[in-house]
Amino acid sequence: MKILHINTHDSGGAEMAAYRLHQALCKYGHQSEFLTLHNSHKFKDAITFQPRWPSFLGKKLITRMTGNLNDKQIAQALSNNPLIEVFTSPDTIYNIFDFTSTRKVDIIHLHWIGNFIDFKTFFKGNSKPLVWTFHDENPLLGGFHYSEDIAYADSNLRILDDQLKEVKETAIASGNNKIGVICPSNWLKKKAEKSFIKDFSRIVHIPYCLDVESFPLVLRDQARSNFNIPSGTKVFTIVASDLRTHRKGFDIVLQLIPHFNSYPDIKFLIVGDYPQNLRSTQQNIIFLGKVNSLEKLRDIYAASDALLLASRQDNLPNVMLESLIMGCPILGFKVGGIADVIVDNINGLLTSEISANGLSLLMKKFLSCTDSFDRTKIREQAIKRFNARDLVGEVTLFYQSIIQGL
Repeated sequence: MKILHINTHDSGGAEMAAYRLHQALCKYGHQSEFLTLHNSHKFKDAITFQPRWPSFLGKKLITRMTGNLNDKQIAQALSNNPLIEVFTSPDTIYNIFDFTSTRKVDIIHLHWIGNFIDFKTFFKGNSKPLVWTFHDENPLLGGFHYSEDIAYADSNLRILDDQLKEVKETAIASGNNKIGVICPSNWLKKKAEKSFIKDFSRIVHIPYCLDVESFPLVLRDQARSNFNIPSGTKVFTIVASDLRTHRKGFDIVLQLIPHFNSYPDIKFLIVGDYPQNLRSTQQNIIFLGKVNSLEKLRDIYAASDALLLASRQDNLPNVMLESLIMGCPILGFKVGGIADVIVDNINGLLTSEISANGLSLLMKKFLSCTDSFDRTKIREQAIKRFNARDLVGEVTLFYQSIIQGL
């Protein structure tokens, strides 16, 4: 089977999940390509989208004349409110059919496509079977990617979001085929089933996959020695690409860290981009910065007693799956796909109180029962649930059903 994956970027959580599926499909005998608009060459086989200049310049000229991209309006609204993570448009200057492989594949698989796929031309012009993985809520909204952001927006941006949602609905309705929608979490599947997308789609729940061979067991003592962490220290880890993203809740973690200043044997291991002034103000933090090495990331999970997931809203965080497959339990809030996966006292603990106090109480509860968490069983359960071989089988069966029009 020939599959074309389309994603705006080659970095970030959605991009990693999409690329891992692409890799797994290749590993298990399928012909898969990964096309991206913004290619940092993080992945050796990712293909950079190259528009045909006549159609590209024509659309760009029309766009500049009509102003239908609302670029200035969006940029101004986002600059006024940093709490809004991202806002993208379904009206772009790119024609995906300029990429010749779109005519040669058996199925097109969309992923995170904000500011890349032009909905009006794509859905009307596409004749290929189509699958779309929802990595966040953006396919169900206009320009927002999580409904939490709507609360922080001004009235103009909310109106624009409604307008862009209408653009999406009209564009998708103009297509010839039903879309096969994959939701990595039951939380997002339920949202999709209540949205306009339900009229155009077959919706299934298939979680992200992990290549088990890429996550071999790492001995905790060895992992801790790599970071000079004494064996008796309790380590709580926070991992995010950008810790300044409000939705990820690092501000909540910063509020709770002082609660544990009197605990000399507790350390917070912080991974990701973060404000530099934290170094001089927090003594119980180990800063590692952004980590791009999978080997180092495995050591981090192995060295940790628990991973803190302070997300206010989330789909199915890759860091959660990576942590579990390394046997490290999760402490976090009962939101989104996190609540799908974490079972109290089995592979972690969750609280419904989204606050520093709620997470602090959860940590103290964990400290009183740390030994009850069986890291071997946590790993075994994660392997059983998220291994690439089984999930590639589920995805390819879904592909076949969409191709056959079932």
